Amino acid sequence: YSMKKILNLFICLILLILTASCDDIIIENQEDERYDIYLLAQEAGYKGTYEEWLESIKGEKGEDGHSPVITIENGYWYIDGVNTNVIAQTNTNKWEGRSAIFIGDSITYGVGTNKIYYEYIKETLLLGDVKAFGVSGSCISSKSDYGLNNSPLSNRINSIPSADLIVVFMGTNDYGHETPLGSIDDTDDVSFYGALNFVAKTLITNNPTSTIVFVTPLHRYGFGTSKILNQSFTYDYLPNGVGHSLKDYKDAIVNVCERWSIPVVDLYGNSGINPAIPSIKNNYFSDGIHPNSNGHERISEIICNELEDLYVGVKNEAIDNESYLMQYGNKFVSSFTEHNRASSVLNIYLEKGQIVTLIDNVNYQWALAGANSPTSTIKSHGYYPASAWSSIKSYVVEQSGYYGILLMKVDGTEFDFETSPESNNILSLNNLNKRS
Repeated sequence: YSMKKILNLFICLILLILTASCDDIIIENQEDERYDIYLLAQEAGYKGTYEEWLESIKGEKGEDGHSPVITIENGYWYIDGVNTNVIAQTNTNKWEGRSAIFIGDSITYGVGTNKIYYEYIKETLLLGDVKAFGVSGSCISSKSDYGLNNSPLSNRINSIPSADLIVVFMGTNDYGHETPLGSIDDTDDVSFYGALNFVAKTLITNNPTSTIVFVTPLHRYGFGTSKILNQSFTYDYLPNGVGHSLKDYKDAIVNVCERWSIPVVDLYGNSGINPAIPSIKNNYFSDGIHPNSNGHERISEIICNELEDLYVGVKNEAIDNESYLMQYGNKFVSSFTEHNRASSVLNIYLEKGQIVTLIDNVNYQWALAGANSPTSTIKSHGYYPASAWSSIKSYVVEQSGYYGILLMKVDGTEFDFETSPESNNILSLNNLNKRS
């Protein structure tokens, strides 16, 4: 029994020595993180030593690595001189170099600030030619207590030149000078709604390829006097002399722009600055309505963020004779078969608010004939944009539905659909989903 006990003690001593040696090896190897991977390999069935495993995972010796040379040539990305055939978009600012027009009142004129919001926008977006049409006291409608004084926008809209970007920032004076609100169905300058509809339709008719944006009024506080109520204005949520709050005018802008598919930047709801709060007024306003330079910079940041998401460029897609094959004559009037007239074989579906433009209104006249289906030859709801052949440049669709395309050559010569398909690129169509 004593010999057996001695033997067991000897075995334990040997095990302790071996264990201590193994611990030294493990501790030393654990300093290298690769050893952890070696242990995983052992668990997976690897039988060799750590050194053997390291050798086994080494690949053949390759060439020294290098950083690839990436360049742009002829508008494409090149790697180490090899064309990837991937177009290089070197300018992610789609507004750089674009022309812009800013239409407004005293805020756009620059009252109360030494730097105006559109000047900040020009610097941020690297705009090209920028023009401002700000008139102090100007309303959108001529039906305010100013009447035709102070150049209401409805009276000057047709004199506004075109640009890639057109921004309208107005409406606060219509509240302060008590323009009747009217109804969204008003189409002429008989009310605020009517003036808005007239201005919006005129802008997109005169500028079918421009990006047009409306900006709602900022909050205001304690500025001006109601001539009807004979008292000073305080909070803008209180009704003016014709019974409407500033929000009512803001909502009218949003509603009309939605009708005409025009994007809106909502400063009233999203600017975060309301002069009814004293600290906000001190930081961002020169009085109860006019922003100071801090306020104008804040306005520019919000508008710039919105503009980044808006499409700019040519918005009109040509209506060609491959999509809408043409035939001689006016198919809606069987007696008119003259070969200087042409009709689309199929009728095109147009949505309310889309714009159709006669590209060449010198050599051609045109009409759209309302129809009930793609193949109908029965006129169901009139000719547009006029009741007869017209040279009007653009037409804003007022009623969604099918329309036949009708063209006539002014000089009386025949259309040539075979050797020179003349219906190509005579008309263009604004696609609503490209006007953001």
